[in-house]
Amino acid sequence: MMTALCHSLHVHPAIRCLHIADTTLGVHPNAASCLQDLLAAPLEVLGLGWNCFSEEALKSLGDMLSGHKRLRELHMPNCDSCVGSHSSTHVFLEGLYRNSSLTTLDLSMNRLDSFGALILEDSLAQHAKLKELYMNQNPLGSHGLRCLLRLLSLSSCGLRLLEAYGCQGSEKPTYQATEPSGLYRLDLSLAHGRSLLRLLYKTCEALKLDIPQAFQNLVYTPADLSRNQAFQHPGKDAFGVYSVPTSGIVSFCFTLDPARGKLVPETEGLDGRFRGPRPLASMYLDRHFALLRRKLTFRKVVCLLAQFRSLKGRPDEQKLILDALSADFTLEYDFLSVISEDAVQGIDSLCLLLAGVHRSQVRLFLALTHLPRLREYIKVYRRCERLFIFNPESPSGHYILDLSNSADFAVAEMLKMLDAWESSIARNKGLEDRSQHGNWSSVRNCRHQNNSMISLADWIIPFHETLELDFITWRRPGPDAHPFPMESWDEMMAKLAQAPLKSRAKVHVLRNVSDRIFLTSMQCRQLAGIFGEREQKMEALCCVLMRLSDPQNMKMVASRLDVDEWKELRRLCGTLTLFPYIQPEQQSFVLDMSIPEDRIAASLMVRLNVKESKRGNIRNPRFVMADKSEYPFERGVPTSWQNVQAIPQGGTLSWQYMCSPEDRCMEMRRELLARCGGWNADLSKENIIWWSFLQGVPPAVSSFLVHVMRHFKNNVQAAFQMIDGPDGNGVLSLMEFKKAVANLGWKEFKDPEKAVQIFRYLDPDGGGSISFEEWQVMNGLLQELQLAILELLQHVHYTFGSVEVAYALLDKDGSSTVDFEEWDKATRSIGYFGPTSIIYQYLCIDDKLKTLTKQRWNEVLDLWSNREAIYRKILAGG
Repeated sequence: MMTALCHSLHVHPAIRCLHIADTTLGVHPNAASCLQDLLAAPLEVLGLGWNCFSEEALKSLGDMLSGHKRLRELHMPNCDSCVGSHSSTHVFLEGLYRNSSLTTLDLSMNRLDSFGALILEDSLAQHAKLKELYMNQNPLGSHGLRCLLRLLSLSSCGLRLLEAYGCQGSEKPTYQATEPSGLYRLDLSLAHGRSLLRLLYKTCEALKLDIPQAFQNLVYTPADLSRNQAFQHPGKDAFGVYSVPTSGIVSFCFTLDPARGKLVPETEGLDGRFRGPRPLASMYLDRHFALLRRKLTFRKVVCLLAQFRSLKGRPDEQKLILDALSADFTLEYDFLSVISEDAVQGIDSLCLLLAGVHRSQVRLFLALTHLPRLREYIKVYRRCERLFIFNPESPSGHYILDLSNSADFAVAEMLKMLDAWESSIARNKGLEDRSQHGNWSSVRNCRHQNNSMISLADWIIPFHETLELDFITWRRPGPDAHPFPMESWDEMMAKLAQAPLKSRAKVHVLRNVSDRIFLTSMQCRQLAGIFGEREQKMEALCCVLMRLSDPQNMKMVASRLDVDEWKELRRLCGTLTLFPYIQPEQQSFVLDMSIPEDRIAASLMVRLNVKESKRGNIRNPRFVMADKSEYPFERGVPTSWQNVQAIPQGGTLSWQYMCSPEDRCMEMRRELLARCGGWNADLSKENIIWWSFLQGVPPAVSSFLVHVMRHFKNNVQAAFQMIDGPDGNGVLSLMEFKKAVANLGWKEFKDPEKAVQIFRYLDPDGGGSISFEEWQVMNGLLQELQLAILELLQHVHYTFGSVEVAYALLDKDGSSTVDFEEWDKATRSIGYFGPTSIIYQYLCIDDKLKTLTKQRWNEVLDLWSNREAIYRKILAGG
């Protein structure tokens, strides 16, 4: 009977509208033939709802639609046969790209999930006549609805009305249009696998990217393993659609790297239109978003807003739409304004959609003005904090991101984009790879779901769990970078110290302005003193260390931190990033030989040792290998370790580097700083401030330094001349040194062994004598101690506005003396975390009871009044 009816309709000349819902047509053995008869009729409206068609019948229907020129409306609610893990309508949806007549399509209740929506996004992208699409009661989830909203936003698609009620479902991530790079494994026998491949080809078109360059490490496994069939990237058919294979499995790494560098040429902004540093990273992000993010135009957004308003009493339905819009879209302020007014939870809607407007400061400001009270603004700020403080021009720092939060996901996505962009620029410039894992990535110490990850480049970011990573930018200040003016810097430090803010908020302020300033090592060192908590101090230093205008003096910063803090900072920023290329003396290294960057650092150290050493500058080497055995350094460190490949993999390597000034190979150090560190600094002699560490110095040496400062009025050259004698030869022997120390009559050095310890420390090459150049280590220690005292006084000045009030704070019991316990407690209470013990030792050197007196403190105030001259002397290199 059904066959006869369909045949009659086929020959009927006048029927234009036909609805044969729930007629068991789908289970008819000749369903495909019946459909062929129906579509041969001059129909304009066809309703096939509630007939469960087989996949074969639906495929036949799709094929017949390709040649149908009169059919305007097709209604197919609940036509899925519900066989298999995927909807049987997928193959029908894929064939819709060949149809050009439909204006209305109803696919409600067909078990279509996000994969079905992905197929529609691909197949209807060029359908200019389609105006209405009904997708109600399909388990699309937010990812599926996002696919349909991307389809709605396309100017090449005529879609105006998208109706999708009751579409909650399991969340199956499909395709991330903004940043699709990553590893893929596609089964081409499935329609959604083929659609995803075509969408990646379209991405290459949008970026004008050569397809073979984008698809790297491609492996194709044909369905018939007996055939050795190579994969060929397809061309377009007559409908302008890529003719991808329909069988086999293809795996590849999709990358946009060849196109990233072209978005922002190196010469961009050199015409002087920017005041200050060129915002290249921001320009890259904006241009990338302009090409790959979707934008809903006014004529297409009206129906969506009307649908959203109609859901005012259904918060779950509204949230589904908001979740779908939270990624891959650039949103206008007007749209956000209407959505916020109609949403059941206005704050939730704003938090979800801010990722779409944050790149425009104007739109962001206007969006936030809709918040009625400060309380609501604080709630929004706390939920979107990472997005608000993210600075693409200065992105270095530690990130803990909740990927289920749309604002945090947007930050993760931008970090992935910046990582790929920076690495491609670094490769093009011919820089050395200084990434943690040898993959050119700026991302370090990356973990997701407590699993370690090597890189973000080949990872498609999920929308769940927590991502934790450290990002250290490859970008460095140019040779023309001018540091922040000192007079303005002092004012800024005073305001930062006195601000009634938590340390975390101060770091946020610093991050927001860090891209506009360059700092000297002296300024960076002062900044470290503002933060007491280690976490905030590390975050602040990560942010500003990549903005140093004098990286050759980074040792000044390292000496301000304790050993554990510098070790932690090196872990966060990278061994090669903080490698002491210019001043490796006194530096101790603990290197993990399973990490590529640590192996490179060990190789650089060995190369430097071979070039500069006469007797071996690497001291106390110890290598506990992966099998827990120790490497026998019987003949010293092998010179073959200059080649990274020769160093055994695994285990922990530790040593210290000591070098006499006359043995320094500055040419090699400069070359390593530029090539391996990527720094573009002025390394003229007058710009290098030779520095020494106070921490780790033997107690006898630090005590000797304090006595020299007091006895010789901070003049270490006078001390050298006194020891060498009026007729000296400019070199101190051990005998000379021991005799001179004994003649000085300092009680602490009655034991001659202490003099021997000091001598060995000042004779790093073990040559048996101390030259005047080697003696300059004392000058470095002197400068470090002077600077530490001035920083303490400066911190008091920042905190109280005057250093004169400090003694009253120290001497709380009114005893006119300050013991070490009082001293330590008081300095900690005001937030100073420098080398307080050795400062106290210097202040109390003349007192028999070893306590600080008011008279001695007044002498220190003279040092404060003469601070400008001391600063000038230090900056002049001593």
